[in-house]
Amino acid sequence: MIRSLDIRNYVLIENLHLGFGPGLSVITGETGAGKSILLGALSLILGQRASFEVMRDPGTKCVIEGTFGIAGYGLEAFFEANGLDYAEETILRREILPSGKSRAFINDSPVTLQQMKDLGEQLVDIHSQHRTLALNAADVQLTLLDEYAGQEDLVQGYAQTWERYRKLTGNLELLRQEEIRFAQERDYHQFLFDELQSAALQEGESEELGHELARMRHAESLQQALFFSVNALVEADGNIDQQLRDVIHRLNEAGKHLPDAGELAGRLESLRIEARDASDELVRLRDMAWPDPSLLAGYEERLDLIYRLLRKHGAADEHALLELMENLGRLLAEGSDRQQEMRLLEKELKQTEELLLLQADGLHKGREAHQAELSAHLLSIIQRLGMPEASFEIKLEALDHPGPQGTERARFLFNANRGGKAAELSHVASGGERSRLMLAIKSCITQRNVLPTIIFDEIDTGVSGEMAQKTGQIMAEMGQRLQVIAITHLPQIAARGEKHYLVFKETDEQSTYTRVHALQSEDRTLEIARMLSGDRPSDAALQTARELMVGSRTTK
Repeated sequence: MIRSLDIRNYVLIENLHLGFGPGLSVITGETGAGKSILLGALSLILGQRASFEVMRDPGTKCVIEGTFGIAGYGLEAFFEANGLDYAEETILRREILPSGKSRAFINDSPVTLQQMKDLGEQLVDIHSQHRTLALNAADVQLTLLDEYAGQEDLVQGYAQTWERYRKLTGNLELLRQEEIRFAQERDYHQFLFDELQSAALQEGESEELGHELARMRHAESLQQALFFSVNALVEADGNIDQQLRDVIHRLNEAGKHLPDAGELAGRLESLRIEARDASDELVRLRDMAWPDPSLLAGYEERLDLIYRLLRKHGAADEHALLELMENLGRLLAEGSDRQQEMRLLEKELKQTEELLLLQADGLHKGREAHQAELSAHLLSIIQRLGMPEASFEIKLEALDHPGPQGTERARFLFNANRGGKAAELSHVASGGERSRLMLAIKSCITQRNVLPTIIFDEIDTGVSGEMAQKTGQIMAEMGQRLQVIAITHLPQIAARGEKHYLVFKETDEQSTYTRVHALQSEDRTLEIARMLSGDRPSDAALQTARELMVGSRTTK
């Protein structure tokens, strides 16, 4: 339960301390006085997101701090799981800095906003008119039934399995779509790969083939040139080699008497040796085995194949084609890996679905076992709230496929009048009737599952007179089991409170402030009288206020 709430520099609140106790506490005040500001501040320490605009003075940090008594609510596991120090009086604090940054603390330990929200959901249930409207939603109706059945652990376990099931289903669908796209291209990729693989390409092959074909195409003229050269150098009568020998011999003879002639003979001998070496190389080229001209067609066909593949794939050379073949092979292998991954996912999905259906069956049994009980319990409270002829029924309808909450949906069927046919709440229940229904549901649930604190934010819309008294009585009964805080505009409900807080505005020359006073005795009587008849209550209004307060004490 909430022990105290401290607010500093928040909207119209400069500095405020509120102490709360067990039972039913009521908060009243004129419209616009700032009752919603209190809830806004409280929501910050329950994990809601903050805005820089809530700071009264932008140059000073905003601090919201709440002290909660949490003994006996089994929250030790939460603190242990989150590495926090457990204390029977736990402090939640939220700070909004002038920089716009927000910080959250639990027992002075920094925490994430999600951690604060997770704890806040186990401490306080804030119920507003908006939540009453949500009663029409099928998912809310099923949640209420689960809360009454006390199967929150089953719900959480199913939700975790459902999330895994949803992700597996999504992943498998993505793989299937990829496989469909791949299958449409697989045959073409396989054809390209096979074509390149059968070509048995070698790097630099086209260049080598080009040289070989050029030689084969000019073989005759090459042979003629080589034969002529060899013949002229060494084989024909009067060949160059023989003529050089003769010249060198004569110059050597002349050199005996003319040294310069002998020197020239030496130079010509070197020239003759070089020519002889060249002629030997020419003989080798002439005598080498020339390619068989019959191979020309095969070489041309091979080179044509390579050029065609290069053009087809826009490749620069054989290296690029070999890389393409490697990539195609990898792509085909990935297709095989994808199929294996799909088989594994399908197996895991089947196992998860089996667990999901098992958990859904457990949820269904719990809902089925409590739907009639909750209907009867609700009906008894609804009848107390001024609808004696009402009928109420909860129906469970199976879904074609598992959903986020199981394999069924709940339908709350209601009829306020005798002889009518029960139908969906959204079709037959007025705003006031929905408010009373939600109060009845909350009353039922809190009898089975004790949450530390529940806050009703003006859910008494459309309620007046005797029904307001009965609404207040039910809230007071709930206050015997847990802490109830009601923001109300009805004097009949305000009179039921064990504590009464008045929210009002004050202004000075510079600013406007929201203030909160804990009312006692006559001040409280005066406030309830004002709620009955206006700012200047009559003696009759004051007497009625006293009677309401006395009546509330005798029926507690």
